[in-house]
Amino acid sequence: MQQAEHFFQGNNTYTRLTSGGVESPDLTGDLKKIGWQDIAQISLEKRGVMGEYLKLTLKPELGLSKRQHFWRMSSPAEPLLRLSSYQPSEREAMLNGIVETLGALSEGAATAEFVKEREFNQQFVALLHFPWLTYALIAINVAVFLALAVLGKGFSRFPADVLLEWGGNLAYEAQRGQWWRLLTSMFLHSGFMHLLSNMLGLYSLGVTIERVFGRRQLAVIYIGAGLLGSALSLHFSAQQAISVGASGAIFGMAGALIVGVFQHRKQVPAAFGWQNIGGLAYFVFYSLANGFGRTGIDNAAHVGGLLAGCVIALILPTRFDMASYQEKVATRIIGALMFINVATTGLAATVPPAQIDLRSIFASQPLLERGFQNFKEVGATLQQLEQLQKEGKVTECELSERARTSLAPLLQSVLDDFSRAKVHPEDPRGNFLKHSQRLSELLLEAALLDLPCAPGEVKPKSSNPEREVQLKKELELAAKAMENEVKALQQRKR
Repeated sequence: MQQAEHFFQGNNTYTRLTSGGVESPDLTGDLKKIGWQDIAQISLEKRGVMGEYLKLTLKPELGLSKRQHFWRMSSPAEPLLRLSSYQPSEREAMLNGIVETLGALSEGAATAEFVKEREFNQQFVALLHFPWLTYALIAINVAVFLALAVLGKGFSRFPADVLLEWGGNLAYEAQRGQWWRLLTSMFLHSGFMHLLSNMLGLYSLGVTIERVFGRRQLAVIYIGAGLLGSALSLHFSAQQAISVGASGAIFGMAGALIVGVFQHRKQVPAAFGWQNIGGLAYFVFYSLANGFGRTGIDNAAHVGGLLAGCVIALILPTRFDMASYQEKVATRIIGALMFINVATTGLAATVPPAQIDLRSIFASQPLLERGFQNFKEVGATLQQLEQLQKEGKVTECELSERARTSLAPLLQSVLDDFSRAKVHPEDPRGNFLKHSQRLSELLLEAALLDLPCAPGEVKPKSSNPEREVQLKKELELAAKAMENEVKALQQRKR
């Protein structure tokens, strides 16, 4: 049967449908014109923020590779045509033209599957035309980030003490009664790239979740998974570091979508089901493997959120069957909330006592910096006194007196600051602080040694010569240890 030619104009591209096949320069792969007789199946495919695509699955006898090209995100055997390049009216006419042409050229098997997918996608979008809750969650996360940036707290990366003040999750603070941090930490991000990656994930998953489960249940999944992710983090990462980010909630959304689609896989087109399950499974596996292999990633929050999302999805109904959904949604939400409450409380109650008080560590930083600065001044003063002695400008008695009057008070100030300063157990400056403190103690003792000078004498006589000799040896060892620690710190910086 002869078919009329259909021509569709897109943004800097076009698609032509004829009785011979489909032609478009926008088709991925080397083939820009494909005959209908070479097509085994045509399906619609959604790729998150990248939009909707038309996928042409070519017949195996063509011998084309199924290996996916990295940049094109498709294989030669499954070329893609991006539908978002066309206006909605053009896109709709194009899909109608494909159905018409396939129906005339085949016995209808390929057409039936394509029409089923198309009708499902239309019904799916009709479930919720405007997913405003997803946009609202993104807006809240972005607003918190902008508030920190506007207040001058940074942009590419926020300081840890600022994240703590703004509600970052930390076991020590939570166990002091600040359990609200389990919630507030979900809307904080450590910097711009952290925010960007999470918001892309939230948008990609949120729109689909809001349609599959509805707005109220999206809120339950997001908050519930985020809380359980934060609670599990208290057992691991948040014991020693501040945990922030929406990733626990996002992993929960991924888990919920996997479970929801898998449970109703017979009610949705195969392409939609396996596309979501396969893509999300890959995302989860890759992200968790990457998290376990790198420092600074809170994988406990990811795992907690993922498991929570899966369980919550088992409780909540989906909107694939609207009659069943309307009947069950109210009671199932109550059940999900009860699970979230019990699970979060149970995880929080079993957190081991936190040993690291980051608030005190942050508060003592000025003491630490002042102590190191004064310790540096001690070194400069010692060098100056030694130079004066070498030049014969001061006697040993005068040197001893200057050490007692000028160095001793400075060394005492250094020791006072060091004794009150706290450092994180993983802070490389910890050993440097220990060696600085020990050297300062020995220098103070040396400065305060009883070295009386008789009138007219230039060399003092020690009242405890044995301790003086021993002290010199201890000072040499302490100075050598200090020198080695400085070299070690310099190696870490390289």
